[in-house]
Parts: sequence; C-alpha cells; structure tokens
Amino acid sequence: MPEITNAEKNGKLRVIVKLKTGERISICRCFASKEFPICDGSHRELPFNIGPAVVEAVNPEEEKPA
Repeated sequence: MPEITNAEKNGKLRVIVKLKTGERISICRCFASKEFPICDGSHRELPFNIGPAVVEAVNPEEEKPA
C-alpha cells in the first residue's frame, strides 16, 4: 500500500505518494474521489469523460538499456 502524506512548502499544500518498485496507483483527476488523491471510481458518475492517471513505480536500474 502506498504511503500518502500531506506537506506544505512555500505556502502550497502538496500531497506526497511514496510507492515501492512495482506498486501501481490510480490518481484521481476529476476531484470527486472520497479517497482523494486516490481514485475511487467516482468519475464514472460524472457527466464528463475523465478517468484516473495510473502510475507505476519502476526501478531505474531495471530500465537502463543493455
């Protein structure tokens, strides 16, 4: 499960999501989620077509070309 924290920097609130390698998370883009910033599927009930941004943590060492 990702670690989610809220932090303030320079007067702006930031949501920090820490993932382990291989973890995947759906980030809400419609702002209707009751679990914000995590998508809970609330966008399906909205009149516009916007889904989550799906993010997966990768190990940069594994992504290097051979």
